Amino acid sequence: MGSSTSWKPCAIKSPQEAVGSGAPKPRKLRALSSRIAEPTPKVAATSAGESELGKTCTSKVRSRELPSARLASTYGISRTRIASARTSLEVSAQRVSAMTAIVLISVVRSRMP
Repeated sequence: MGSSTSWKPCAIKSPQEAVGSGAPKPRKLRALSSRIAEPTPKVAATSAGESELGKTCTSKVRSRELPSARLASTYGISRTRIASARTSLEVSAQRVSAMTAIVLISVVRSRMP
């Protein structure tokens, strides 16, 4: 026995299609407004060298030939022996947008007597 129901597309349009009475109808054509400032680009920069490792590393490298006599420590290994490359976020200079300047000027003017 076959099925009597068949699949057919729905007659209701989604709101993204901007069809029907639910969509806004602007009277004047304008450029789209930007309410959110552009994001600041961030890139992870990894660097390893003398300046990143600090003074402790160079003193440990120099004294590596001689065994060091140490007292027993709680954690068993010195924290100064653990050294890795320093990773930091490289942030470029942030641009000042015209939107920010306009907002600041309007706030200052509204507070003036």
